[in-house]
Parts: sequence; C-alpha cells; structure tokens
Amino acid sequence: MTSPVDPVLVVGTTSDYVERIAGKLPDRSIFLSDIDIYKETGPPAVQRETQIFASLRDPEESFSRLKKFIDERGIRPGGVACFDCESLLLASDMARRLSLPFPSKQAVMNSRDKLVSKRLWQDAGIGCPRAAMARDEEELRAFIGDVSNPVVLKPATLSGSELTFVCDTPDEAVKAFHVIRDGLHRRMLDRTLNRDRMVDEHAVLCEEFIDGDEYSCDFIVDETGTKIIRTARKYMMGGGPAGTTQAYEVPGMPREMVETIDLAGLLSRASKALGMERCQGMADFIMRGGEPYFLEITPRPGGDCLPQVIEQSCGMDMLEAHIDFSAGRTPRIPPESEWKRTVGLRIHARRGGRLAAIRLWADRVRQEILETGWYREPGDRIGLPPEDYKTWVMGYVIFRPLPGVDVQGQIKDMMAAVEVRIE
Repeated sequence: MTSPVDPVLVVGTTSDYVERIAGKLPDRSIFLSDIDIYKETGPPAVQRETQIFASLRDPEESFSRLKKFIDERGIRPGGVACFDCESLLLASDMARRLSLPFPSKQAVMNSRDKLVSKRLWQDAGIGCPRAAMARDEEELRAFIGDVSNPVVLKPATLSGSELTFVCDTPDEAVKAFHVIRDGLHRRMLDRTLNRDRMVDEHAVLCEEFIDGDEYSCDFIVDETGTKIIRTARKYMMGGGPAGTTQAYEVPGMPREMVETIDLAGLLSRASKALGMERCQGMADFIMRGGEPYFLEITPRPGGDCLPQVIEQSCGMDMLEAHIDFSAGRTPRIPPESEWKRTVGLRIHARRGGRLAAIRLWADRVRQEILETGWYREPGDRIGLPPEDYKTWVMGYVIFRPLPGVDVQGQIKDMMAAVEVRIE
C-alpha cells in the first residue's frame, strides 16, 4: 500500500484526460506525455509541474526523462496507470523499471494482438470467434471457405472499430482486405498511432461473424477475486462503418443475467489466460445463445464517452477509480441501487468538409439531457472513414431514457434533435 502523497504515473494519455485528472487530483498524478503530438505547437505550459514530455516511441528516452523529473523533485511514484491501448507496452516497461505493479509485457502483447488473445481463450475453453491471420488473398479465401457465416476483417492490434468490415461475399472481403492494408500502411508510419510498433501493414485479422447483441464491461481482477464495475449495452450504427458503436446504455445487463452467465468467473479466466493476474480492465463481448463470445480484453478502463455515462449513471469517476486502483487502493463500486439507466449517444459526421454548426435542440425531445460534449467546433475540417476515424466523431449527448420506451427509437429521436451542418 502506498502513501497518499505518492503520485501515480499516467503514461501517454490525451490532453483532455491530463487536464481532467490534474484538475481533480493535482497531487496524486504525474504524466508521461508524447512530445510527438506537440511537434508543431510545442508542449503546453499549464501542466509543466506535473508533465514529462518525451518521444514515447523510445522507452530509453522516456525513462531517462522520467527519472530526471522524479529525482529532481524527490518524487516516488506510487503506481502506474494507462488509458490508451497504444501506450500499454510503455506503461508496462516503466512499471517494471520502477518496480511497480502492472500487467507484464507479455500479458499486454497477448491482449493487444487479437489473434493471440483468441487462441489463448480457445485453449482455456473461453467462448470467442474463430479467427485466423491473412497476409494475402489466398489465406483470406481459405478462411472464408472454412466458415459458413459472414466474415469480419479488421486490424490485429488497433483499438475500437477502426478499419473493421463485415463481408458477405469473397469479393467484398478481398476489396476490404486491400482497404485495410492501405490503412495499416498509413498508420504504421504514424508515430502516435503506432507508438508501440505493433502495427503490421501486411496482417489482416479474419474472424467469423457472431450475430448477437454486443456489450462491454469494466472490471477489476486482483487477489480478492473479480469485481464487475459496470456493464454497457452497445447500440450499433446502421449504415455506417462496421462495428461502430452509436450509443451505450448503462447498466447494460440486469444483475440476474450477469450472474446467470457467470460473467465475473469468465472474466477472471479470460484475463488470466492472457497473463493478467491483477488489472483494471475492459472487455467487449457478444451474446449468442445465452453465452458471451469475447472479442477483446485490455488492461485499461473503457473509453469513448463511457466515463461520462458512468458518472451520470452512478456518480463514479472512472478516471479517479483507475488512479486509485493503480495506487493499490480498491475503488468503491456503487451498489446496484445507485445506478440509473443512462444512455450516451455518440455523434458522427455524415459527410466531410468544414464544420459550420453543431448544436442540440433539447426542446425537440422529451428525455432529460444530462450532459453534452463537443469534440469539434465551427471551422474544423471533418473527414470520414476509412481515411479519417478521428474528426468524424463530433461529440456525445448523454440522456436519461424514458421508461417503457424502446431505447433504439429514443436514440433515433435524439439523433434527429442534433444539428450538424457541414459545408
């Protein structure tokens, strides 16, 4: 157990997370941040006393600058936290050098590589899609011949739905294969997206398509067992890039369902199969035939707008909880009675160009609006997938759904009340 004054080292997160954590926990966190993000503008001065800047692609430079920073200030980090998949390997390395707990390098690599994850889960008897790696059209067609369902093609290491395609025919799959390869080539050259150098421009992951409702959850695995923090049901975007989440509903599963499928037990086995003995993690899975099929487990909290949705649902700050857990403390998980049904709607652009206006017309809906957040502002240039998966996400709207009314319909109504004007 560490002292309350021992700050947690947060490795490689985004500026909005830095500002939020530093603002709320100013004496409990220091940040190892990527100087490559600030090549043109220079690092911001506002966090000078808590931020260390380095090229996070270089572990030696990163540790050298971190060591100089903490030695000059007489700081003894009390834990290591990470919120970004591409920074997990570096976080593991920094934790090892500082003799602090964090999932091992091998465990992180197992979680980052979706094919390795599924092979380990299959060996452990954990439900997951059949999968194979394709490096050319011949290997792709061979996998298609082995599965009767549609196939899902995606990168092996990128997070989220980036460059993900559901293909019904071999010709569709071949076309998607080359789109993914082209996208991976660009990302392999990106110093931030390929921070951990795990992007392989030639490798495309092929998975069988699992038809069912998709969920995610945050959880804790430690020496006392497995604790589920929250579940979320995903509502997928229709007519957009495959695998794109349009909205999250929290809580996503009733407690009876969580217990019936023994989600905690499965998460424990699935995490330990990857080599994670202690972690605060996030899992994505699909329910089919009353059983979960795991897509991904990673040793970090869920992203997108989920931290905001969770806080609006029960008051729990997931960023602070992760800092607590990384410092060796056990975060308080609110009991079921404190969670209120909450929906977080992600707003995506439907066309590219220059953003002229974005606003929510709250008087057009009956639901209680809890929070809005806009990532873009008028004048910004907006791109679309598969070239641009960043600027097309415009923001989010969090609302309290009406009881007894179909949530999917409420999502549609809320989308209609958001004006996004792009010229």
